[in-house]
Amino acid sequence: MSLDLHQELSPSGAALDDGSISGSLLATDVETGTSEDIPMIENSVGREVTGSEEYAGLEPYVGMEFKSEQEAGIFYNEYSSHKGFSIRKDSLKRSMRDQSVTARLFVCSKEGFRRATTDVNKEGNVKRRKAVTRVGCKAHMWVKRKSPGLWVVRSFERDHNHELITLEKLHFLRSRRNIYFTTKEYTKKAGKGASTHQSLLTEEARGTASAGSVDEDSEDCVTGRRRKLGSDSQIVSDYLKRKQDDNRNFYYAIQLDHEQSLRSAFWVEARSRMAYSYFDDVVSFDLTYEINEYGIPFATFTGVNHHQQTVLFGSALLADESTPTLVWLFQTWLTAMCGRHPKVIITDQHVGIESAISQVFLTAHHCYCKWQILNKASEKFKHVIQAHNTFNGEFQRCIDSAETTEDFESRWYSFLDNYELKENKWLQSVYKVRHKWVPVFLQNTFFARMTTTPRSETKCPFFDWCVSPKTKLQDFITHYEKALAIRYEKEAEEDYRSIYSIPVLKSSTTMEKQASAVYTRKMFLKFQEELFEAFEHVVTKIEEDGPVKVYKVARFGAEEKKYKVVLNASEMRANCSCQMFEFLGMPCRHALIVLRQANILMLPSHYILKRWTRNAKDWIVLDDHGEGMQGDCPDSLTLRYQNLCQEAMKYADVAAVCKEVYHVAMDVLRQGLKKVVNVAKDYETRTHLGSPVRGCCQGDSDCTNRGMDAAR
Repeated sequence: MSLDLHQELSPSGAALDDGSISGSLLATDVETGTSEDIPMIENSVGREVTGSEEYAGLEPYVGMEFKSEQEAGIFYNEYSSHKGFSIRKDSLKRSMRDQSVTARLFVCSKEGFRRATTDVNKEGNVKRRKAVTRVGCKAHMWVKRKSPGLWVVRSFERDHNHELITLEKLHFLRSRRNIYFTTKEYTKKAGKGASTHQSLLTEEARGTASAGSVDEDSEDCVTGRRRKLGSDSQIVSDYLKRKQDDNRNFYYAIQLDHEQSLRSAFWVEARSRMAYSYFDDVVSFDLTYEINEYGIPFATFTGVNHHQQTVLFGSALLADESTPTLVWLFQTWLTAMCGRHPKVIITDQHVGIESAISQVFLTAHHCYCKWQILNKASEKFKHVIQAHNTFNGEFQRCIDSAETTEDFESRWYSFLDNYELKENKWLQSVYKVRHKWVPVFLQNTFFARMTTTPRSETKCPFFDWCVSPKTKLQDFITHYEKALAIRYEKEAEEDYRSIYSIPVLKSSTTMEKQASAVYTRKMFLKFQEELFEAFEHVVTKIEEDGPVKVYKVARFGAEEKKYKVVLNASEMRANCSCQMFEFLGMPCRHALIVLRQANILMLPSHYILKRWTRNAKDWIVLDDHGEGMQGDCPDSLTLRYQNLCQEAMKYADVAAVCKEVYHVAMDVLRQGLKKVVNVAKDYETRTHLGSPVRGCCQGDSDCTNRGMDAAR
């Protein structure tokens, strides 16, 4: 590291004021390239740290004193947490007399640059390069021992050359993580997979946001079949009321039967409503779960966020899967989403769902889940599979490998002939609706990659471990909350990685640099793969008409499989016959190589969908009162408290500079406190008087209450 403060370590050998002799650094704690950050000290959550309280809210300054190096480190760690960066120990100096530490440099974890390393390991295999986390940040605090029991700050730099982390993502910082149990201990305790392990860790740490452990290792139609919530209905009602009391943007609606018993219930978190405003293009509706001994259907609405992660848009417990019940559910969900229809909705092949969607989602493109149809084929043709183990593979290739509709028709009839299934009624029925589930018929429809991933990524997998017919309703609610918290944590982790790490570039091309700056981490890796696959392709111009040129693109050595790319140079548009951009929202390798051939070195803005960028959520979502909507969190009381503390520290930093400002600040603070106390008393009075619960709909089949009609 090359900081000016090292000059004060005096390589000339002059005596320092603590009696030690300066010289070359005798010991260092420097990154070896095997870890992103080095935890500076043991985290002190849950136990007292002697001497740290007197420094609360302060910023380091030259001349600041501490009782020990450890106390200085604890203070700088706490300071870095409030500011939003992680730290590590760097160089130190020892006494020539007794080898005790006489000076210590604490730096931002992004100090320095990564050492040059080979991309090939000892076995000769190419290593996967980690994202860049070192960007040469100069922020630091250097402390020096002045006398026994007295350490002084000799140099401090506050400015950083990178973005700092927001409050809700602080626990991802390496120097802030708390490890309550080892992964092995928790896995043994759970006895299940990583999801259960993380849920136990969440419980132990009193909320995922404080857990600190990042989980890296880690045509059916049943109509008229009525279920009962029974005595558990009160559990559901209490849960929904409690959630909305905590956040007025939480939305719920219930159906009551003629006996005024709870029939169905729908709810959606405020955070999910916000997510839908950003990612409302594609929605998947799942009706495959059942809970408790009555077999209550549990339904979910899901989508995909800018990290290619599943996000929840709403949940429901239903009396049955009949068309009237589903119409009520879909209408209620639309109301919660401010009437915004999705562009595409994906469901299982289900008569009741089909009928309800045709009545409610008039503008949405309704598609069937391909996975469900493939899975049903495996069940229906077990006897064929036993005789021909190639059946499943050939059926899937018939569906996925067709490049044109004519190609699909040829493959389909050939498949039926091979297995003598021309007269099978089920295959005839799914063929009739092929435009709703076969990829080649949907290439002009944007799916946000949902139909190209397995069921575990397009449905709601984070409820798999906590929902079954044996699940009691009380347990379901507890597990539901934990599963949702884990999913929110995974999204926050990806936000953190996208903001706080720099992707490794494979070239110096302008387009790759551009993409690394705008896409989220995961989407950049997908784009990078397409970009470098492009270089393996050969481009041949076959037609030209003014600014429009037509190219044939084929992989080198596999020219028999070619794609047609039409380039309009004046508009900088390259439309490929594979239609990957239209289907997935990411330019394909064929279009990219043609753009490069045309000397278009920057990716045109119309090829960068905002939903895949880091700024996908950079606008404010308004609620029904015209106010900015506040998302939920696993422990909203804790979040509110932390936010207030954060703002109070900023206030104190400004107000403590001199007596005059201090007195003004104290007057304002006292006046503000009186207003807050009055509002709190008013809220307490209204709460005790039993104000009506917002969002409770009491009708046999209709819901008229909009869930957020009462302002606080």
